[in-house]
Amino acid sequence: MVDQQARGAGLRSEVGRGVLGVLAAAALFSTSGTSAELLAPDAWPPSVAAVRLLVGAAGMVAFVWWRGWRAELLTLLRRPVVWLMAVGVAGYQMFFFLGVEQTGVAVGTLVALGSAPLLAGLLGWAVGEGAPGWLWAGATAVAVAGLALLTGGGDAAGLGVLSAIMAGGMYAIYTVFGAKVAREGHP
Repeated sequence: MVDQQARGAGLRSEVGRGVLGVLAAAALFSTSGTSAELLAPDAWPPSVAAVRLLVGAAGMVAFVWWRGWRAELLTLLRRPVVWLMAVGVAGYQMFFFLGVEQTGVAVGTLVALGSAPLLAGLLGWAVGEGAPGWLWAGATAVAVAGLALLTGGGDAAGLGVLSAIMAGGMYAIYTVFGAKVAREGHP
């Protein structure tokens, strides 16, 4: 009984740490466009993306090394799909910051994150993950209409909107193939 209670407490503690980690990541992720505009408004967007990727990758590798998951990391790095996911992450960063530079933080972020579910659904369908359902289609139609209203008034730069859509596509690559890796188990 005591052993079972201790295991339950350990699981809750681990889940709590996981939740805190996700919340911290979400806070960092959700402020990147604003931070870049406020802290480095004249920086070239791909350089902002590169620095962000380097810092994030260094932190992740340090965490993996600290946890003793070196063998798992090396096994994952041998899988081509992981490199495709890396292209998705890197592409997202670059196109997102280009979109934000051209359209502003609000429109760039809305278009990038608003187009990602549409593009992920279509990509998932194209690679055999199954056709999206009617609920997805309805929600996507509403999202696309909202994005068109936000960007169709002529105020948003066309190249910036296209860059933000490309960011959504890169995010879709990471999401679709990441879900596939997670379902298959890793490494």
